Amino acid sequence: MQEKRKKTVSSCETASFNYIHYNNDQPNITYLMDSLKRNALIHQETKIGNLRSVFSGRPVEQKIIWTGNISELAHFIKTLHNTAKKVEDTKQKQWEITINCFEMADGTELTKDKLRTQKTPARAAIIEKAVNIL
Repeated sequence: MQEKRKKTVSSCETASFNYIHYNNDQPNITYLMDSLKRNALIHQETKIGNLRSVFSGRPVEQKIIWTGNISELAHFIKTLHNTAKKVEDTKQKQWEITINCFEMADGTELTKDKLRTQKTPARAAIIEKAVNIL
């Protein structure tokens, strides 16, 4: 019984990211989405409600389609989580949450190892600027 309960808590913890200003800074998520679309990092049809759910701390119904490359996605998450600290500390679960919230437009399978080992992308400054909107 206890083993089963642990699993439920764990999957709940990795549902999505907790944006630290989620309750009082909703417009910034819209601005972030506009920037990500403008720079062709997420699919043009991405709905604001779906992107908000990635930052809500709750389960995500619709994954965000990442149209940039995998190193750009990894840099986005590293900046969001480690550098700018715009989301609550996930206790090393940021890659599990990323896999839960995003999928690659080209069908590349996301794994913790693939994400964790990416090098800094050429467009790192654009990604950092977008994250700093939050």
